[in-house]
Amino acid sequence: MDLREFPLEVLVDVLKYLSPINLFFISYTCQFFYKLLLNEQEIWKFSRKNHMVCRKLNPPLNMKERDYLKLLLGYRCYNRCYERNTMIYWEVNIRLCSYCYTNSTCTRDEMCKRFTEKLWLKEIGINKSELPFYDNDFPYPWNLIPFHYLGGNRYFKAQILVVKQILSRELKTKKERIEWIEENSGEKIRKQQEEIINRQREDFEYLKFINKKIFNY
Repeated sequence: MDLREFPLEVLVDVLKYLSPINLFFISYTCQFFYKLLLNEQEIWKFSRKNHMVCRKLNPPLNMKERDYLKLLLGYRCYNRCYERNTMIYWEVNIRLCSYCYTNSTCTRDEMCKRFTEKLWLKEIGINKSELPFYDNDFPYPWNLIPFHYLGGNRYFKAQILVVKQILSRELKTKKERIEWIEENSGEKIRKQQEEIINRQREDFEYLKFINKKIFNY
């Protein structure tokens, strides 16, 4: 009997007990299983919780379970440089090698030279007196995006460009820009940073688990 002739609920119940790697293998066998596993995200979630006990955190916002597992189980650099020694950067939810990471990020000092207070306010079209912030929360680009703290605080250039585009092009009125800054700074950034740290801790615990399982230490 062809597997595709089984009732859908039976297939789902069987597939969810497979490991994530085997699910990927099956999804590449034919279009039927590819579409089924693309639509049934609960299969991937059950499989992750059943086979990857150290991976307790759910996917980042707007990321599907399948894509989350692909990121967790992958090893190649996102920039396709064929480097296999990579790590996940949860600030942007991608894998990068150390070379591509350095080229994709910049330090706060580098940003300070480029975005002085005067130039930044002119670019986003807002007066400082119109912003309800203390000096420590002034809406420089680095106060509106999370940073990677391992090996020195570094910020992803792509995120800086997104902030710049939103504030200088997409939001047409001054009121919209001020509201966006209020919504995306302060407590929201602190929560994002806390989530990133929790994911990095889970990465570390997962590596410890793998080393213990393979090398017994």
